Amino acid sequence: MMTRIVAVVAALAACAGTQRTDDDDAQRIATLEQKLAAQEQQVDQLRALIATPHASSPDDEAKRLRLLEAKVDDLAAQAIAARAATTPPPPHHVGPDPSKLYAVRVGGAPQDGPANAKVTLITTSDYACPYCERIRTTLDDLRKKYGNDLRVVHESFVVHKGQSLDVTPHAVAACAANKQKKWRAMDDALWDEAFKARAFDAATLDTIAEHAKLDMKRYHADIPACEKEIADENAAMQKLGVGAIPTTYINGHVLTGAMPIENFEALIDQALADANASIARGVKQDRYYDQEIVGKGTDTP
Repeated sequence: MMTRIVAVVAALAACAGTQRTDDDDAQRIATLEQKLAAQEQQVDQLRALIATPHASSPDDEAKRLRLLEAKVDDLAAQAIAARAATTPPPPHHVGPDPSKLYAVRVGGAPQDGPANAKVTLITTSDYACPYCERIRTTLDDLRKKYGNDLRVVHESFVVHKGQSLDVTPHAVAACAANKQKKWRAMDDALWDEAFKARAFDAATLDTIAEHAKLDMKRYHADIPACEKEIADENAAMQKLGVGAIPTTYINGHVLTGAMPIENFEALIDQALADANASIARGVKQDRYYDQEIVGKGTDTP
């Protein structure tokens, strides 16, 4: 349990790649102090639970552990919300502009849906981001709703890569699984066995890969190439101005954050209408994304 608490504390940063350095804003400091005071209360409660003598029965002990885990999750959620509320991107950071059309290339990232889909949704994530985990169900629901009209592409943009927490190896592992056409099995295992258990150490990756039924010899052989692929994906997203995850592009139009499914549907419906109009004018469907989105979009923020 203590290992889990340490891992949670290490993952308390919001899913952003940049941090504000100007600490002179008195109002922001006051807000942050209020958030920290609330978290200190949570820490005191956690300490009290940890110090509680073991319960008299296995059922009582299980209840105590569940309560302790709930406190840990609550503390993590509060810290993430506090960081999101009090730490905006720095003044020099320019994020993607929702009014622009972006030339987001697909490359070799994992894909769910036909290559000639009228709408291509490209989402960025890493395996320590709670907001990215939150939209997994949303993306699955969108694929079911729109069927062959929608392609979902999963790009890596690793923001959790500090000394205490680095999930770059997890992105590399998912890439290696994709080369065996087992990305989905590996993706599910990384979220269920690593993220949910707050077990972010790279040493568990072989076990997770085995659970995903990968060919382990081929898996290890593909790691060097995947390290370069993940680095290239991160560089491409940075060039577009991505600074936080999840950032999603729907036929080149950006949507930032774990938004309700209705926000995704609104952009997809508009993108689908635009695609149908272009196809009716003679644009080939299998060329639509490359010609009308990548060909006419910008690749800078």
